[in-house]
Amino acid sequence: MNPGTASARRDRQTRQARLWEVAFGLLFVVLFLLVGRQPVNPLAYWAVMIGGLIGGQWIYLRYYQSLDERARQRFMASWMAVGVVLTNAVTALLVWVLYTWLTSPPEQQDATTLSLPFWPVYLMLIGSMLAMWATNRYLRWKDGA
Repeated sequence: MNPGTASARRDRQTRQARLWEVAFGLLFVVLFLLVGRQPVNPLAYWAVMIGGLIGGQWIYLRYYQSLDERARQRFMASWMAVGVVLTNAVTALLVWVLYTWLTSPPEQQDATTLSLPFWPVYLMLIGSMLAMWATNRYLRWKDGA
């Protein structure tokens, strides 16, 4: 393969994006462990979390730029599936939490604040990632790739 062709350039960009992803993941784990020690410094914690979100989006952008047109469509469709699943699941959970709070006795309503439980939210995130994976697999099968 000629190093100047578009597919060679895309392969190189994809390898670079994946290398950035691995390096970023390792760096983020180390920073998270350092910042998460007691006592937690709120400024450092939020700086690492916001940096992690921005860095993750930058890696997704780099990966997206390295894709060909059909792969970009698959990428966007799989992210759309994540958005649909996650939006519906979060809405259902919010409605359920509000319903259980409204139907609880008044003395419990005063003592309890509305909050989202950890495990359902975590399971929603896992479900949305599975929706992304399934959508990507289906579109690859449909395209014959």
